[in-house]
Amino acid sequence: MDKQNSQFRPSQGFQPNQGNQTPQPNFIQPRGEINITHPQAQLVINKEPQFQQGGGQPQFIQQFQQQQFINNVNLPLQIQPIQTIDIEIKNYQTKIDEKQKEISQFQQTLTDVQVEVNDLNTQIENLELELQQINKSNKKFEDQLFQQNYQKENERTQLNKNIKLSKKEKQNLQFEIKQKQDKYLIQEQLNQNNNQANEIQAKNLEMQYENINQLEKENKALEQQLSRISLQQKDVELIDKFESLKKELLDFDQQIQQSQQQLKEKEDKKKILKQNLFSKDQTISMMREQKRKIDKKIKISQEDIQQYKLEMSKQENSLQGKSKIIVQQEQILHQSKLELPNVYQKLQDEDHKLIKQIKDNSIESKQQEKTNSKILLNQKKKEQADLLESNKQTRAKQLKELQQRFRDSHGQLEICFLIDCTGSMDPYKKQAELCVEKSMISVKNQTQRDTLWSLICYQDKAELKQLGIYKQLQFTDQTQQVTEFLQRTRCTGGGDAPEDLDGAIKQMINNLQWKTKFKIAMLICDAPCHGTNFHDFGRNQDHYPDDDLTQAIELMIQNDIFFIGIIFTSITNKMFEEIRKIYQRHNKQEYFFLYDLRNAQPDKIFESLVGVLTKVSQTATQTNVRNTKVQTRGKISIEAATKENQVPQSPIEMLCKLLLEKQPNLNDFVSETFRVFRIEFSDQKFNEKYLEIQTIGVDDFKQIEEGQWSCLRSKAPFAKGAMKSAYLMIKQSQNASKQKEFYVCKTPLDQKPFKTFQMAVQECLVHLIAQKWMKKFNRDLDEGIKQKEIKKRYPQVIYSDLLIFLDAQGNYWIAERFFEGEFVKYNNNYGYVNQDQSDLNKIGNSFSAYTFVKSNFNYLICDIQGVKCCFTDPAICTMKNYKLEPTDLGNEGIAQFTVSFNLVKNTCQEILQILDINI
Repeated sequence: MDKQNSQFRPSQGFQPNQGNQTPQPNFIQPRGEINITHPQAQLVINKEPQFQQGGGQPQFIQQFQQQQFINNVNLPLQIQPIQTIDIEIKNYQTKIDEKQKEISQFQQTLTDVQVEVNDLNTQIENLELELQQINKSNKKFEDQLFQQNYQKENERTQLNKNIKLSKKEKQNLQFEIKQKQDKYLIQEQLNQNNNQANEIQAKNLEMQYENINQLEKENKALEQQLSRISLQQKDVELIDKFESLKKELLDFDQQIQQSQQQLKEKEDKKKILKQNLFSKDQTISMMREQKRKIDKKIKISQEDIQQYKLEMSKQENSLQGKSKIIVQQEQILHQSKLELPNVYQKLQDEDHKLIKQIKDNSIESKQQEKTNSKILLNQKKKEQADLLESNKQTRAKQLKELQQRFRDSHGQLEICFLIDCTGSMDPYKKQAELCVEKSMISVKNQTQRDTLWSLICYQDKAELKQLGIYKQLQFTDQTQQVTEFLQRTRCTGGGDAPEDLDGAIKQMINNLQWKTKFKIAMLICDAPCHGTNFHDFGRNQDHYPDDDLTQAIELMIQNDIFFIGIIFTSITNKMFEEIRKIYQRHNKQEYFFLYDLRNAQPDKIFESLVGVLTKVSQTATQTNVRNTKVQTRGKISIEAATKENQVPQSPIEMLCKLLLEKQPNLNDFVSETFRVFRIEFSDQKFNEKYLEIQTIGVDDFKQIEEGQWSCLRSKAPFAKGAMKSAYLMIKQSQNASKQKEFYVCKTPLDQKPFKTFQMAVQECLVHLIAQKWMKKFNRDLDEGIKQKEIKKRYPQVIYSDLLIFLDAQGNYWIAERFFEGEFVKYNNNYGYVNQDQSDLNKIGNSFSAYTFVKSNFNYLICDIQGVKCCFTDPAICTMKNYKLEPTDLGNEGIAQFTVSFNLVKNTCQEILQILDINI
């Protein structure tokens, strides 16, 4: 807006008319008269009587004397009575003058009172503004104070009604005063034309003035009483409510402190239990590791023994043949011994030589066989190594191409600034320059995405007619171009208070070359758009009062553009509120962000803008959304969490803690007997089909019956996720001293169990596949640690076993053991990655990258989450979008994770190197 039109801005004195309130009268007038403004009439009363230029007497007295002079010419015999009357008239006139002075003083007093009333009204408005600020500062207690605020609004409305009624009564009194004054003027004119009735009229006038004075006094008293009562009532109510709110806040703080103390004690107990459990877990892990090593040694020993037995069997067969030959030779020698003793001795010697030669030949042949085997083994190893290297290079090339493709499609953000470039916006334009310079690095660090920038510098429709198009800059990755463009743009123009935001948005959508997936528009303005629905200026101050911004906002919604509104002045509040309603009607609230920078330092606004852009950029790319995204549901807006990477305790967890100490309320549970089955996915089936995940079906799993369990099941679900409802199940035991076992039973969101066993197994499919992958991941990690002789040991993570419960009605429930502890999400299926430095977080994100590489880039296991070393509820995104579940976001989910993984790549590098994965 132009500086010449700055009177339309509240900061420069303009206050738009609120609703249909009656305009307040202006009681401050030029010196010498009082102007009482009334909706139906207006009366001006002179403080001082008007004199003619040539004399010092009042005008009506001079007229009266002239009339008397004319009469005296015709009635010379009545000179004495006329003189007497003249004297009486002078005395009467003196009284009238005194009354007029009293009336003037009264009117002046009335004016002062009205000024005081205006001041009090201003104070009331200031108090109301302060009350609004208090409500904003205590926004976190809105739920607790909602009822009180609602009652306060009703009382305020009633008070405004009372004030309006009082003002109306005051106006009626003023109207009666005017009527009295009109009568006085009429009587004064009659006095000038009828000399005989002067004395009677003077008495009537005196009585009337007394009545006027009495009415004025009563009016003054009423107004003072009304003002005093109104202010006292407001002050008392405000003080009482403030004290009440203050007391409630103190009570609430005490409750919070008590809760915090209790939580601290529980946390201390939990830490002790965690330490004990962790030591037990370590012991169990060590025992498992020792058992695994012993089993491996036993297996190797068994294989060696079997091989040795085979060799011994071969040698025994060979020796048996040779023994037969030797026996035959011995028989021949025995016969020859009798006949030819010398020949016998010779043959015996030859026989010893033959045996020695046979043994020597046997050793040489074995050595030759071993040598040949080693050569063949080395050749096979070399061929296998060459093949592995070739496959490794091929996969590396394929991964590089995929990463480049993902960066091109999901690795960029497009940000457009819509800047109001009318006269008053020059300081904000400079802040926009600084924002662009600082935001590029910040957005890159927080989202791992590059930014492209564009500008639409709009004014009003008059300038648009002259220019034909608003000044614009196409998308560029050079901040210098943006800065130079803004420096060349001058802030001028703006004919009326609103500006042409509608034209700017439509030009942004139609003229700019949007290419990337993530699009953001930030509006920087200090004036609303055209259209009386979007501001409080009224039709007289808007050249286009019937304009409607709705269509432009809907175009941004259709093009998936995230819209950021910045409040610099309060006159844009109504516009942004109407824009919010449009997004709500389309159920797209997550695409609109509104930030209030009215209290920001003028020279530090750019820092706030950088923070806003960074936060919205994270939301636009979904890198900070911890929820699971499904194909049938839109993007999820940011929700407040207790910690950056942890979610609050679930109702089931709190209930389990309660049930550990107390007996459950049987009214909330159903006692049932189930047949329990465990689902198992064989290694053979997994090795055959893991590269072609779409071929894995229900028939590849086998069920192992665990027996019959007596359980208590909650009647209603205690929690709901993206796809399932969760019930609590307690396994009953005859041993009262045995610790209770809690299970979480899951059903579809319609809260009905599965009708067939196949349907239940199909629901477990993704979890069971992830379970096998985690076992493979652990084996490869252990083998890599052993080969590379790395001393560091990582915790052994598992996906818990799933059980299927069959109830008496033939319904199937999926059950999973409940583990107490903090539930942590390490990534989701749409680009969120946890940036914590813990080993479990490193394992969780490395596991996702591992499955993508080892599956030959066919799919990615993500949505990694769980309690301690027990993970659960994974999701799988497939490159060909096989839609194994609604959480399979296909290529989209994989691309999001691949780009966001760079945020934690350095922390996961050690595990990736152990696994020989270069990503």
